[in-house]
Amino acid sequence: MPNVPNCKPIRYNNYDYSDCGGYFITICSKDNQHIFSRITSNSMERKSEISFDGKSEISFDGKSEISATVTMKEGGFTYPCVELTEIGKIVEDTIIEISNFQENVEISSYVIMPNHIHLIILIYDFLKSEISAKKPSISNIIRFLKSSVTKKCGVSIWQKSYYDHILRDERDFYIHSIYIQNNPINWVQDEYYP
Repeated sequence: MPNVPNCKPIRYNNYDYSDCGGYFITICSKDNQHIFSRITSNSMERKSEISFDGKSEISFDGKSEISATVTMKEGGFTYPCVELTEIGKIVEDTIIEISNFQENVEISSYVIMPNHIHLIILIYDFLKSEISAKKPSISNIIRFLKSSVTKKCGVSIWQKSYYDHILRDERDFYIHSIYIQNNPINWVQDEYYP
């Protein structure tokens, strides 16, 4: 038998991925094809620029509200614009459907990049009356997303599996939320950039 490399497992052993909490997810397109969106630059002539002041108060209400103080500066700026392809629009519509897939699931934030998507998925506690209902798990949610998009597109567009990061606290949630928000700005430095 030829030497076959052992694949490192990408999920934590003995962790219940249906536990309530937050999960940062990355899903790539098959062969890293640029099929979801295009990143373009739009110049904006404004008299103010928003920048993070580094001393912001961070609050998290247990769902998806984040607030931060910003500082206004004089000058204009150029910002990236994510233009979704037809496939990207199908992906976005399906992401929006996920909260309908299970009422205890919320997509807190997401970005659809040319060859990958990032999402923060929040799973909330079940009420006692819901105990008989099947708890959602991250793998079931991702399976729903991938299979729904594949059916609508008529062909598989996904890389096998996905990457996940269990959000440990409010700070971790905030860092990953900002990462998603800034992903189009940082596209050229992104690890998935060709």
